[in-house]
Amino acid sequence: MRMRRTRAAVVAAFLLLPLAPSHGVETPTPSPSPSPSIFRTPMEQYKYEKDLYLLELKSYNIKVQQINQNFKIAIDKANFDYRNSRDKFSAKTVLRSATATAIALRDEAISELGEKPTPPVEPAKGSRLAPTKETKRPRK
Repeated sequence: MRMRRTRAAVVAAFLLLPLAPSHGVETPTPSPSPSPSIFRTPMEQYKYEKDLYLLELKSYNIKVQQINQNFKIAIDKANFDYRNSRDKFSAKTVLRSATATAIALRDEAISELGEKPTPPVEPAKGSRLAPTKETKRPRK
């Protein structure tokens, strides 16, 4: 009987032990981590700039494609009107002026886009040091 009580007391102590408050133990507060943009290595910075460049280049190319598509539509319409005209002489003049206008509009739209994005410069690789005489081992 005494053995049972001892066993029950030990089991109860182990079950209630985690519930006891820990006095004097402070929980560490997390310190703010440094921002990742400040401590980037040159290669990480290059990869970030390259990804940004690729996005800008894709956006630029999409805009140029839209401009070229509008240009092609204008030229195709002018050619269609020329081919279906009865008076070829005056239609040829209209075709030339429509072509010149389409070219001017296309050039203006592309110049408004600005320059094509420039790719980032890859960081220089670290130079390797030549081995010194102490580090060289003689061949046997």
